[in-house]
Amino acid sequence: MCLPRHRLVWKMDWTIGRDWNEGLLTLIQRPNGKIERLAELSLFDHCSRRKLAAIARMVDFVQVEPGTTVVLEGTPAAQVVIVSRGTLQIQRDGGATALAGKGEIFGEMEALGHLPYSEGLVASGHAEVAVIGTREFLDLLDTAPCLALKVLRRAARRQQQVA
Repeated sequence: MCLPRHRLVWKMDWTIGRDWNEGLLTLIQRPNGKIERLAELSLFDHCSRRKLAAIARMVDFVQVEPGTTVVLEGTPAAQVVIVSRGTLQIQRDGGATALAGKGEIFGEMEALGHLPYSEGLVASGHAEVAVIGTREFLDLLDTAPCLALKVLRRAARRQQQVA
């Protein structure tokens, strides 16, 4: 993960649960706050609440301060990033090329091909990103074919804009 830990604010929503087989109390991360944030993103607008809850277990929302490098160009893809709030600056070959706003997804093609990131991302202001590990992302595409199609369409559109 390229995001430096000391500059991040992790917001977790925890509750106490009971493992009825063991009789133990455990801390369980509730995805409820995540469900609403995922529902706001156009990438997931077709998903049912049940599907959003499953996706929420795979996603971490991270608050990013201005100037923070979210993705470093050329490093191996370890995660897929979706802009949830704010804007990120897209960088290629050391120079800024464009701004990415809410709903933009990055690293999906690199995750599919096990490739290094072709673009870098730097927060241009306060932002929030949804981060999905590459393995979880591939599992997500496997279980939600309609999401896979949507991701591929967005990637094709972005590729056409770059060419």
